[in-house]
Amino acid sequence: MNKAFGLSHQPAEKAYLEALAEAYKTADSWDTRRQVLSTMSDTANFNVISEYIPGLTHYRFTMANLRRLQYGRSRQRSFNDLGTVVLTISPLKKDGENWAAEMQEALKVGKLYLKGDYKVHVSDNACVPDHCYMYVLSDITDKDFKYKCKHKHDERCEQCESLDLTLKNIEQAIEEERDETLYLFTSAVRAINLWKGHQLRSVQQDQARLDVINLLKDEKTVYIVNDWAMKFLPHQYRESQSDWFGKNGISWHISVVFRKSNGQLESQSFIHIIESCSQDSAAIVLIMQHVLKTLETENPKLKRAFFRQDNAGCYHSASTILACHHIAKTTLTVLPLLASVISDCL
Repeated sequence: MNKAFGLSHQPAEKAYLEALAEAYKTADSWDTRRQVLSTMSDTANFNVISEYIPGLTHYRFTMANLRRLQYGRSRQRSFNDLGTVVLTISPLKKDGENWAAEMQEALKVGKLYLKGDYKVHVSDNACVPDHCYMYVLSDITDKDFKYKCKHKHDERCEQCESLDLTLKNIEQAIEEERDETLYLFTSAVRAINLWKGHQLRSVQQDQARLDVINLLKDEKTVYIVNDWAMKFLPHQYRESQSDWFGKNGISWHISVVFRKSNGQLESQSFIHIIESCSQDSAAIVLIMQHVLKTLETENPKLKRAFFRQDNAGCYHSASTILACHHIAKTTLTVLPLLASVISDCL
């Protein structure tokens, strides 16, 4: 990204790297450190990051960078695309060099804002329109999804307005490169707005998780998060790509149980390994029943269970929902299922 923007150690980047380095140092596991390091590798190279994290090895940097390349979000890369657009059209503008530097720095600040502070500002009672998820997610054309806030939206966010103004300035500057450049621009803007919406929805949906955790005041209720892990695929040494695709794998299902014990939040994991499974609602119902029976056997005081899972069909199908009533007759009472369309449900 530095190369695309032509930047090196800008003030915003320096503060961002310092914050990430502090998070890296305080992380208590390599998995968390790898996630932080993969974010840093999208901003700077190994030599720069080594200045903030002394003792960092090439191996760990490479592993984190590979994770970023494999799981990196296109919505973040869209800022890089806009940086390329700016460099392409700057020679056509009067005083284009200064304009390009200004736009590049503004894009960098906007990206750091969306990756960090924006989610902190989002709430259900924010007076800034872009920060109030009750206002943004309300649909004025559908009365069932329309919500009228009890507060006014009369405040402004300097960071949000600065990002919008930057995008408009770039749009106005690409009139002479309308074909390919304008297509790249519109795609990047759409991806940025989708990312912003994703961040806002993740805050709103995470409120359900926090509400459930607050309900775990006694030892009679548990909160269970379900998800399918990636299949374990046996393979031959240096097998071809055609041999890899379409194979049957061993399915792994993860259930993480949260509960309060003596005022402390505890977790317990269940891993179900199935040699041959279509990952449908029938498998989910059996797994849910087994987890609840095991929990009830280990702790007879348990009475209720909340389930949270992603938006896969096997979790929210009619057969799964109807089965909860029958499961409750033999094990614990299954409270309303919580579905999350946001990837970071844990």
